[in-house]
Amino acid sequence: REVINQLPEDPKMRNRLFETIDRIEFNSTREEILRTISKRNDLSKVDIINIIKATDGIDVDVEKTSILLGVKPLIHKNDTESIFVFNTYAKKIELEYEFNKIVDK
Repeated sequence: REVINQLPEDPKMRNRLFETIDRIEFNSTREEILRTISKRNDLSKVDIINIIKATDGIDVDVEKTSILLGVKPLIHKNDTESIFVFNTYAKKIELEYEFNKIVDK
């Protein structure tokens, strides 16, 4: 948590943080860290994409949805790359109820 509070500005260090998160095996731990990071107000487009991609290692749809709902408002409407990544990972949610929470109607 302390690392998240002091998230470095250096993009390489931020990428290393996400590489470390990818090695976390526990769903709830990974979800908590990603949710905490997603609440920061200094996230770059790359950070947002890394958060979305990190949901792939979470087995529980409710936890994936929680993270995706947190980052969705951070994606600019004209950012086609981030929207594509978001939609790609959203489609991996198997529970219809959770999937319907995050898709645009």
